[in-house]
Amino acid sequence: MEKLYAVIGMAANAAKDTLFKTVAREDGGSRILLFYGFKSALIAVLALPVILFILREPLLHPTSLAFALPTAALAGLAYLAALRSLVAGDASTNVTIIRLNFVLTSAFAVLFGGEALTPRKIAGTALCLLAVLLFYLGGRSRGADHRGLAFSMLACLAMAVLNIVNKTALRLGASVLHLVLYRYVLIAAFCALVLAARRQSLVPSPRLALVSGACAVLMLGSMVFVLTALQTGDLTLVIPISQCSFLFTALFSFLWLGERLDWGKVTGLAAAVTGLIVIR
Repeated sequence: MEKLYAVIGMAANAAKDTLFKTVAREDGGSRILLFYGFKSALIAVLALPVILFILREPLLHPTSLAFALPTAALAGLAYLAALRSLVAGDASTNVTIIRLNFVLTSAFAVLFGGEALTPRKIAGTALCLLAVLLFYLGGRSRGADHRGLAFSMLACLAMAVLNIVNKTALRLGASVLHLVLYRYVLIAAFCALVLAARRQSLVPSPRLALVSGACAVLMLGSMVFVLTALQTGDLTLVIPISQCSFLFTALFSFLWLGERLDWGKVTGLAAAVTGLIVIR
């Protein structure tokens, strides 16, 4: 079942990443923090009644609470960096770099989690690293925003560490929905405090609220399925599958966002796909 859950999480990621790009490209990225904070609040609001009225579990879960701050900090860093990378950068390039965080996650799992290192994983990882290099060099040659590429790499690293922390929390008995609830309450509070300090509005426009709501549903679904898969599945299995969303995000970007398809992107995607197949 962990493979099925990872595939469902991957589909939700693909749709969410496309919506991320539409928000990031509007008004020069000025509404990123409001969008992310409002979306986080909606995720918490959606998770709360599920815990209390469907699962009928107590609101306090000590093990999950212990991991609330590190997961919130890593998730906030990862997704705000991802959104910032998409302000001027191509989704097909930057999202692919971000979603290849499974390469770092697999390396951490082998080094510190005791998961097996095989020739297939080594070869697949090398191909995925080649894909990142091709996208980075291709982006530079096309005059892409260097800060966008740097933010995408920061998001990739933060997501890889977040994957490890999530797996550790679940291994120690954390609850999937409690982890989600605590994380996004903290993130929403942080975003609200920063917006208030900047004297910026805490109320989104109707359109931004609608997009935030759609992203909240997609992100909550993705996290629940991926974290549930991680309860029984290896990091080196679940995370590569869930991060395959970059293939669909690239396709959406070419078809609906009008991004240019060139040989550099084709070669990078081919290397990433081949690497993913070799790993599994």
